[in-house]
Amino acid sequence: MLDKTLLAAATRSAKARNEDACAVVRNGQAGLNAIIVADGVGSHYGADQAATLAVEAVRQSLLAAHPDRLPTPNDLIQAAQRALARHLEAHKAELPDRLHADNAFGTTLLCAIETDGQIQLAYTGNGALLHLRGNFNHFPPSQLVPWSVMNYLNPHSLMSGGRNALYHIVSPFIAPAGFTALSLSKDDKLFGDIVVASTDGLCSFDQAATGQDMDQGRTWIQVEPRLLILLERLGQFLRGGDYRDEAL
Repeated sequence: MLDKTLLAAATRSAKARNEDACAVVRNGQAGLNAIIVADGVGSHYGADQAATLAVEAVRQSLLAAHPDRLPTPNDLIQAAQRALARHLEAHKAELPDRLHADNAFGTTLLCAIETDGQIQLAYTGNGALLHLRGNFNHFPPSQLVPWSVMNYLNPHSLMSGGRNALYHIVSPFIAPAGFTALSLSKDDKLFGDIVVASTDGLCSFDQAATGQDMDQGRTWIQVEPRLLILLERLGQFLRGGDYRDEAL
């Protein structure tokens, strides 16, 4: 069944420099598929380099995996941390004056790894790990966000000075204790599964606007417009019938 999975990765940024990176992995010998996403921390020097290096380190670890030795989430985050540490050591002389090395080459990191019967989600930082059941587009138009769509990423962020600040990232220094990780049983019988890994450019719980309608006493959470666009495009893809990685 793993060879039936469609995989695609793409990144686009409104910034002059794209600080995101992504990749897909097919390792038939090890029996896994994966998608990897990273978002370089905007306040860090070399954020774009950090995202690219972290994604590539995880990609290489998954490509080198064997059926009897699949890397754990902690293995993957350590591989990324080592790659960033080597990069910092090689480019330390290039850091701007007065820049503390703690503020260089930091990134979030998200992975979704499919094996027989399971999908493992793992992350550090923020963003989205969306799980959609294959029937998500079989809802009336009035149901803008079907209940078969769920974001399983609980951000590693806290309020600091009125803003959200990440407290877990991958950096050249001490890696977090590990990813937050969870496993999903695959729905191979009814609707199937769709997993989307994304930076906070799509959506993230720590950036969701909330409010209250004082007249009616209702509390609301704003749905990110980009999420609605994603659901619409995925629905169009499923209805189109061209089920290829390239089309996705």
